[in-house]
Amino acid sequence: MVLWLAIALMTSMAIIILALPLIRKRYDNESSEEKNIAIYKDQLRELDSDLKRGLIGSDDYDAAKVEIQRRILAVEKDLKQPEINNQRPFLSVILSTFHWIPFLNCNRLIPVSYARWITVSVFLIFIPALSISIYMNTGNPGLQAEPFAERNFEQKKQELAGQDIELAITNLEEKLLKNPNNLEGWLMLGRTYMTLERYLKAVDILREASVIFSNNQLVMTMLGEAIVLSTNGQITVESKTIFETVLSNDPTNPAARYYLALALAQGGRTAQALEMWMDLAADTPENTPWRMNLVTAINKAAVELETEIYEIPYATSNIVTGAGDIPITGPTAEDVAAASEMNQEDRQAMITGMVENLAQKLVENPNDLSGWKRLIRAYRVLGHNDKAEQAEIRLAEIQSQNISNKSPSIEAISKDKISGPTESQIADAKNMTSQERRDMILSMVEGLADRLKDTPEDLEGWIRLAKSWKVLKEHQKSVDAYERVVILSPGNASLQAEYGRALMDANSNKNIIPEEAIVAFNAALELDPDHPEALWFSGYAAAMLGNYKKAREQWKHLLGLLPIGSPDYQAVKQAMESL
Repeated sequence: MVLWLAIALMTSMAIIILALPLIRKRYDNESSEEKNIAIYKDQLRELDSDLKRGLIGSDDYDAAKVEIQRRILAVEKDLKQPEINNQRPFLSVILSTFHWIPFLNCNRLIPVSYARWITVSVFLIFIPALSISIYMNTGNPGLQAEPFAERNFEQKKQELAGQDIELAITNLEEKLLKNPNNLEGWLMLGRTYMTLERYLKAVDILREASVIFSNNQLVMTMLGEAIVLSTNGQITVESKTIFETVLSNDPTNPAARYYLALALAQGGRTAQALEMWMDLAADTPENTPWRMNLVTAINKAAVELETEIYEIPYATSNIVTGAGDIPITGPTAEDVAAASEMNQEDRQAMITGMVENLAQKLVENPNDLSGWKRLIRAYRVLGHNDKAEQAEIRLAEIQSQNISNKSPSIEAISKDKISGPTESQIADAKNMTSQERRDMILSMVEGLADRLKDTPEDLEGWIRLAKSWKVLKEHQKSVDAYERVVILSPGNASLQAEYGRALMDANSNKNIIPEEAIVAFNAALELDPDHPEALWFSGYAAAMLGNYKKAREQWKHLLGLLPIGSPDYQAVKQAMESL
C-alpha cells in the first residue's frame, strides 16, 4: 500500500510539472498586441502634431494616417481571433504535423484553449498508464524491503574480493606462461589454490612446477601437502613417496616428518607415529603457528593408545627446521613476500583475498588458534595493525575460554586439571557486552595468576599469563610475568624480545626505550643475531642515543632478513635514510 501511494505521489508531481506550462496564461505574449496598438496611436498623435506645425503636407498626412490605421485594424483583428500559430500547446504541435489530413488540421479544428486541456488530459492518462506498465514488466512490487542495518555488506565485499582474486590468479597464470622459471610465482599460485580449497588444481600446478624445478624441496613439500589435502587427509602411496624423498634430502623437514608419522598412524602403527610426533615437537618452538596441529595429533594418538602424556617437549630457541611447513589455511609471510614479484594491483588483490578467506574460515571455526595466529601475522605484514589488535583480543578470549580444555600434557608440572568456564558459560559469553566479556576474561586471567603461585615453574603458564595481561593492556602486570618467563627460559631469544616489548609498553614515555628494554633486546641478539624485532629496537635505541653508526649496522642487517618490497622492508629503509 505504501509503495502505490508513493508511486501515485511521484506521478502526480511529474504531471503537475509538465502541465503547468500548458494551462497557465501567457500574459506577456497576449499583451504584446495591445502594446503595438498603443504605439500606433502615439504615432497618430505625433502625425497630427506635425500637420499643425506645418512639418508635412496634407497629402503625406493622409497617406501616413491611412497606413497607421490599417496596421491598427490588423492588430485588433489578431486580438479577436484564437491563438493558433504562436505558443501552441503540445497537442496542437503534434496535430499540425498532419495538416495534410483535413480532419486533423488543428488550425481550424482545435482552438488553443481546448488544445491545452486536451493535452493535459493526455498527460493525465498516458503518463501514469505508461509508467505503471513499465514498472509491472520490469519491477518487483512484491519484493520485501531489506532494512539498511541488515544488509550483508561484508558478503558483497567478499564477493568482490573473490572476483579480484580470480583476476589476479588469471594474470599470474598468464605471467607464468611467459616466464615459467619464476619459482615464487608457482609457489604463490599453488598456495593460493590450496587456500581456496581447490586442491586438485593445486596438485596440477605444483606437479608442473616440480617438473620445471626438479628436486626443489619446497615445491615437493607443497605438492605432497596438496595431494594429502585433495584426498581428505589420507596419505596415499604417491604422497608418502614424495615425503620420503624430501626427508632423505632434509631430515629436519617438519612437514615430511609430520605426514610420514600420520601415514604410520593411518596404517595402524600409532605408537611409532606418536614417537615421531614427540620428536618433532621437541624440535618445534612453542610459539610456532602449526604447533597446535601437532599437539592435537599427539593427544589423539595418546587417547587411542590409552597413554597419559604429562608434557610435550618444545624447542627453547628458534631452530631452523627446513623448508617445509605443516599447512594452515591462509597466507604465510613467505606468501606475502613472494607476491612482491607481481604488480601492485594483482599482489594486493591476491593477498587480500587470501587473508579474507582465512578470516571467514575463522568465523566458521573460531577455535583454530593457529589460524588466529596466522591471521594476526598476515595483518601485521599488510600493515593492518587495528585488525591485528582485534584478532589478538579475540585470540585471547578464545584462549581464556579454553583454559579448562587444555590437555594434561600442557600442564607440565602440576598434573592437575585447570578449571575454567563450562559450556553454558561459554554460550552465555556470546551474549555478553564487551565490558562483561572483558570482566570474565580478567577473572580467568587472575585465576591463572593465582594458580601459578602454586606452580611457579610452569613456563607455559607464565607465558600465557604475560600475553593475556598484554592483551588486556595491563602492561606492568605483563612485565612482572615476563620477568618470571625469562628467568625460567633465559636462552630463548623470542621471549627476551617479548620481555623488551613489554617493558616498552609499560613505559609512560612512549618516545623513549627504557634501559631495561635495551638490555633485553641485546640479550635476544646475543642468543639470536638474526632476530628481526630485536634488531629493529636495538637500532632504534642506538639512533635515539646518537649512535647512528650502530643504528645503521643493525638496520642494514635487518634489511637483509626482510622480503624486498615488503612494508617492513620499506619502513626500515626509510628509517635508515632519515639518519
